[in-house]
Amino acid sequence: MLMSALISGRKEHKGVIKGKAVWLGIISPEKSDALRALLAERSEEHKAEFGERDATALKYPLSGLPRCTCKVPHVVGEPCSCKEEGKQHHRMSTGQRGDKDMAIYTCKKEGGGCGGRTIQIPDLEPLMEKLLFKRLEEIEAAAEKDENDPRPALEAKLARWEKRKKELEDELLDGDRPAREIRDAIDTLNGRMADARREMAEYGVKANLHEISAAELQRARKDYSIARKQSTYRGLIREILIHPATRPFNVWNPDRVEVFWK
Repeated sequence: MLMSALISGRKEHKGVIKGKAVWLGIISPEKSDALRALLAERSEEHKAEFGERDATALKYPLSGLPRCTCKVPHVVGEPCSCKEEGKQHHRMSTGQRGDKDMAIYTCKKEGGGCGGRTIQIPDLEPLMEKLLFKRLEEIEAAAEKDENDPRPALEAKLARWEKRKKELEDELLDGDRPAREIRDAIDTLNGRMADARREMAEYGVKANLHEISAAELQRARKDYSIARKQSTYRGLIREILIHPATRPFNVWNPDRVEVFWK
């Protein structure tokens, strides 16, 4: 927001200042230009020193899927109706073991979790690879055309929303309506479009996976990026439940992991 010329009473479109607006600025144009230059310089300095932001979601393909059963208990092997009942298993976050350099998924207290449940990522990822290919072997190699394919309807909505977004951007340039009102509408549209594209991508991944054999995917998957592996998992998996560890605690027990497929 501080990088925007709108706070100085000027119209802006895609980073280019288009002139004065009808609303009053909260700072002068001169101060706004100095602030923009300072923030842009610091941003470039940070990138030069530390590189681009390295999010954990880009490191681990299973990020967002492991869940702890601490808040909503679940018996291994029994059907899970939590989603239908409006209940949610607590999402686990990435972290590091305290006694050695080992990446883990952990149910953090800071986020309302139990603070005790963990599972080592180097143990979980190979297991999930095996379960993924076993699942694909159970699916027919060539899926029939799905009459309930949501993509055509979503594409129509996207086209309509894109058109409306362009109209709002033009209105923002005109400066005849309050900028906040227009930007709120644009943000709402951006959220809807992001959800639609995510749904289309997940369905597309699932459809594509059903059209190839597990052996073909296993060969191709070696060259997949983390983001593409993540899309593969999310296209097929609803969530991965991590159950409590059993004795001996220092021995890897794959039975702790329960997968709910879509």
